Amino acid sequence: MIRKTVSVCLTLLALLIVSLVYPPVSYGYDRLNSCPTCEDDSPEQTLKNKVSQIQDLIQNDKLDKKERKEFLRQIVESLFDMHELTRRILGRHWPKDTDEQNKLVALFNNLLEHNYFRHVEMVKNMEFSYGSPRFDGDVVKIHSQGVLPNGEKFEIVYSMHRTSGGWKIYDLSVWGISLVSNFRSQTNDIIQRYSYQELITRLEKKNLK
Repeated sequence: MIRKTVSVCLTLLALLIVSLVYPPVSYGYDRLNSCPTCEDDSPEQTLKNKVSQIQDLIQNDKLDKKERKEFLRQIVESLFDMHELTRRILGRHWPKDTDEQNKLVALFNNLLEHNYFRHVEMVKNMEFSYGSPRFDGDVVKIHSQGVLPNGEKFEIVYSMHRTSGGWKIYDLSVWGISLVSNFRSQTNDIIQRYSYQELITRLEKKNLK
């Protein structure tokens, strides 16, 4: 179950990372959906800043592969709200104990971190364009269209919300497949068939590989 989830979600993350690496065709507010309180800290500006950082990183020949990977990891992690993402994955199984919450966040974060960089190469030749953000209070969805090398088009939707640390992604979907929903389905299945502890055990084993 976990293996299937990881395969799908790593592809989603790879698509996200690559879409940040390549400049968007267009950014801009839809006047009907603009956010009057968002200026320099807009979700689009957040994505633009990450694009700039990643481009500078890729072009920096002074960094070795290990250093580049570490800096890229920091940039990507700064864009995700892993606590909120993990909380949504666990849903009703989200523990009340803070230490247990932190443990789960770390497990899911490491699970993705250990694997997603090698998946970037799979989709780096794709092209991306961005639509206008659609706000609902402090939550926003940004739609992006990707084009495969064979010309096939698909949609990526970034779900972001405002945090004390700025706009962060708490979910994304590709081909209508939500990262959070996919993980939630698999984790719920493990918990219901076996136990919550079995989920922890499988995640820990996955992190050791």
